[in-house]
Amino acid sequence: MADLSGDLCAGYYMATSTVHTGRRNLFSLEPGGEHHIGTLVSGSMTQLHRFDMDCDKIVRGLALLAAEADLTTVLEAMATLPRQRVVVAGRS
Repeated sequence: MADLSGDLCAGYYMATSTVHTGRRNLFSLEPGGEHHIGTLVSGSMTQLHRFDMDCDKIVRGLALLAAEADLTTVLEAMATLPRQRVVVAGRS
């Protein structure tokens, strides 16, 4: 398994570790537009490696979207992807 415990970087995006296990801060580091996007939080303290893998995919995905010259085409393609409905116990 890959060790993804450090900072994850791709393109202008970075997910940094925090003092709390299972949390990462997501940043855009584009010159002149640097900002904090949000905090990613793991839903499970026993599946932290899976959380790290998901964070890596998020950072890489954002970098790919930013690099795509024709964003409209990407968004149209994403709209055709099947969606999963998640049901939380007691709610629908």
